[in-house]
Amino acid sequence: MVAASQHGSATATVSQQVATAASAGTGLSLTNRSNIVLLLTDDQDLRLGSMLAMPFTASHITAAGANLSNFFVHTPICCPSRTTLLSGRYVHNNRVGGPHEGGCMRMNTSRIDNPAWWRGSFVTGLHDAGYVTGLIGKVLNVMESYGCDPSVGPEGSRLAPGVDQQAVMCTINYYDNLWSVGNASQGPGTTLRKTGSAPEDYTTSLVGNYTLDFVKAVVGRGVGHPPFFAWVGPHAPHLPSTPAPWYSDHPVGQLL
Repeated sequence: MVAASQHGSATATVSQQVATAASAGTGLSLTNRSNIVLLLTDDQDLRLGSMLAMPFTASHITAAGANLSNFFVHTPICCPSRTTLLSGRYVHNNRVGGPHEGGCMRMNTSRIDNPAWWRGSFVTGLHDAGYVTGLIGKVLNVMESYGCDPSVGPEGSRLAPGVDQQAVMCTINYYDNLWSVGNASQGPGTTLRKTGSAPEDYTTSLVGNYTLDFVKAVVGRGVGHPPFFAWVGPHAPHLPSTPAPWYSDHPVGQLL
């Protein structure tokens, strides 16, 4: 990650660094670049033994993947962690001006008040390098200017720069959510959708289904399809840690 100095400046944004590395740095054509699926769970703590209750994930993803044993998170809590991951900047370089100002847990991620923040994210860098980008599920805590609230201005009803497709959570719950859905191939506008409290409205399942739709759409372009990046953000296991109804009687205790 690219960290800004204590005065808030940086030699290059993470967007510029990613775009350079993903395009010129690899020397690979678009069709030969790796696809990227970033699955970001919410407030999951490895040290508390959470993976013991997820044997399917452990066997199909963890065991078959890479372990970044030297990866450090600057502020491992909710939205500050997301802002540092997306921007490559330390928390103190993402903060709002004062203790009484709003933001994503005091992180200034608004596309209206601080448009440079999103434009400097690694998502826009991947898009500039030729990746098809998709945002699915929970991205930030405050999403009004990311197509979730038309009353705030154009930013509240349009896809953010560098986003090709999205199905993001405007409200953060396990049920009864407001979503912003958009596809740049059909225009820059977004549509708000409300889901209910039926079993099929469980947000983790919806995030999974939206992700599959996104991946299938890109791969469906054929053998020479461009590489894709999918941000997959379930709300789970954040409190109140509501399980899907089909797992409500799952004997998790026997796995611990």
